[in-house]
Amino acid sequence: MNLSLRIARRYLFAKKSTNAINLITGISVLGISIGTAALILVLSVFNGFEDLIQSLFSNFNPDVKITAVRGKPFIPVRVPGSGPKPGGRWNSSP
Repeated sequence: MNLSLRIARRYLFAKKSTNAINLITGISVLGISIGTAALILVLSVFNGFEDLIQSLFSNFNPDVKITAVRGKPFIPVRVPGSGPKPGGRWNSSP
């Protein structure tokens, strides 16, 4: 058996429950367990918030954005037949 595992088993499962080492070991194991659980919980919550924020901001930031080169003004070109039709409907093609 590995030496470190043997020492750990000896102090974790000692027969005397009033031993100071058992008390310190129990408090340490409990503290590390609570800290690990809190860290997992916080990371899970932040991961969920990241997905939520990403889905909310994807509505404002499009996947494709057309910008002008070097600060030149961007003037959109009118394509004949792509304007609004009577009744307020638009006609467009890919």
